[in-house]
Amino acid sequence: MIKYFFLCVILFLVSACSLNKNFNDNNYEIICQNEGAEGTYLVKVFTYGSDEKKAISEAKHRAIHGVLFRGVTGSRCGEKPKICKVNYEDNKKFFDDFFNSGKYLQYVVISDDYGSIDRVKTSSGVKMGFVVSIKHKELRKYMESQGMANSMDSIF
Repeated sequence: MIKYFFLCVILFLVSACSLNKNFNDNNYEIICQNEGAEGTYLVKVFTYGSDEKKAISEAKHRAIHGVLFRGVTGSRCGEKPKICKVNYEDNKKFFDDFFNSGKYLQYVVISDDYGSIDRVKTSSGVKMGFVVSIKHKELRKYMESQGMANSMDSIF
């Protein structure tokens, strides 16, 4: 009976550890494809994964992460600076909540054109590229209201 108790405790601890997601993971590439409709960027996000469904979810998260903390570049867009004036680690609680709660999903839409998905087999799985639309103006306004980004008015 005691063996089963300890086995359950170990399984619980292992599963709890696997739930901790690193939302500040930088294992992706982001390239601006074009400026879309007013206030949007079209970006191509390359992420690594074992299956397409998981990679699509990761692409949305990483597209937002890229716009917030890296900025985006690409020959069709020029250089678009990062939105946030703060870094992730110093505001971990805020950004973990932003991503865990799904708030970020209101600012990102993945292309329904699955023909536009790039797939490259690698030694560790599959590298997939997805076209994503990001509502960067709305995202910036939200981050400004939370004190995470400078107002565009303050730049001029």
